[in-house]
Amino acid sequence: MQGEELAIADRDACRTCRPAGTRLLGALVVLCGVLALGACGSNQSGVRDWSLQAREAVLPPALTRPAPDGVDSGRAAEEAMLVLREAAGAWLATLAALADDTTPPDETASIEQRALSLADPEASAAAVNLVRATAFVSQRGWGAGHLAHAVDYGDPFFQAALTAIARQAPASRPAQEATMARIGAGHALLFERRFILGQSDTGRRMRMEASELRRLSAAAATAP
Repeated sequence: MQGEELAIADRDACRTCRPAGTRLLGALVVLCGVLALGACGSNQSGVRDWSLQAREAVLPPALTRPAPDGVDSGRAAEEAMLVLREAAGAWLATLAALADDTTPPDETASIEQRALSLADPEASAAAVNLVRATAFVSQRGWGAGHLAHAVDYGDPFFQAALTAIARQAPASRPAQEATMARIGAGHALLFERRFILGQSDTGRRMRMEASELRRLSAAAATAP
């Protein structure tokens, strides 16, 4: 009789264990679901696509380095424009790499040396500051999870460089001016939404910005 009572007690104990095990399994399933949703929510491919398109727009193939045979005001302005745009392109390449969770390229050393030698002090300061901000972010070992910090840190330097580019740009190139203004607006949108960069709505809006940049770049390429 005592053995039968022990068997019944063991069986009842197992019954009380089963719901606990089931609850644990259920909790694990819910946790996995939350992690999966988080992974989907952290997709920043829209930011990457915009950054790459903005970089292509800020570094048009037709932009060539002036020959270093003497310095006049025209050549100095052209070199300043080139260095500023290369600095902006390096920053955008870094953002694209972070959004893609890959190692950012380090394209800053040679640009900084040329930026330091620019005749225009405002252009030089804007380019140097952006290049150093880019180097700082690139050398931190950051990944996609730090993109918000990068945007927060770099936005003022990037906007200052775009302002300097606009100051250097010829007044006869309104299409180019519109392209630079749109890039600035796109980066401002990144800054505004820096804490929700992984949301699908942010990705959709950044892809719309990238599409508009493609249109403006095409117009600038064919403009007289």
